[in-house]
Amino acid sequence: MISKETIMESAFAIFARNGIKGVSMDDIARELKISKKTLYGYFSGKRQLSYQTFEYKYSALLDRIEKIVTCVPNPLIAFVFSVVENIRFSCAIEAESLKEIRENEYLRPFFYSAKPKVDSLSKELMDKVVEMGYIQNSKSNEIVIALLKEQLKDVHSFREAEVFPTALCLDTVITLLMGVCTPVGREVLEELKTNYT
Repeated sequence: MISKETIMESAFAIFARNGIKGVSMDDIARELKISKKTLYGYFSGKRQLSYQTFEYKYSALLDRIEKIVTCVPNPLIAFVFSVVENIRFSCAIEAESLKEIRENEYLRPFFYSAKPKVDSLSKELMDKVVEMGYIQNSKSNEIVIALLKEQLKDVHSFREAEVFPTALCLDTVITLLMGVCTPVGREVLEELKTNYT
């Protein structure tokens, strides 16, 4: 018997590729090679399926970021890896589908309620990065956030790869951060770059 999680993983890939409007419950059942009865046994309809799917995937993203924050002792390195996770999540969704999904009337409230959680974790990390002297001041912190938001808007080069290019993504994030780091911060990033790219 197929699990609810397996259905949501597959549905995420389908929605990410085709958007929500372009997908029916029939399409999902067909792609999963299950009966509509099985699919409707888990979800009352496409609305519930799409909401629970994005909630499930976004929750997994938050769990990964929280794990990075708690397990990686250096906040600058933790920040780099959390940004890479955010980019990886964004890249899993085709650009047109992402726009449609974010504008979807019943998913929009979910995205707006979930975003502050990620922002809070990022701010917590950046405050530690500034406190430890890796970035000179909070103005640099604002520049970093602005640069990274710009980078996230244009992830086409990462999206086009068949397999997510972790090393290239790490290199891009590190390069962006180099410009605002102190010498100590640049040293940490150079070591990270040497070890992971």
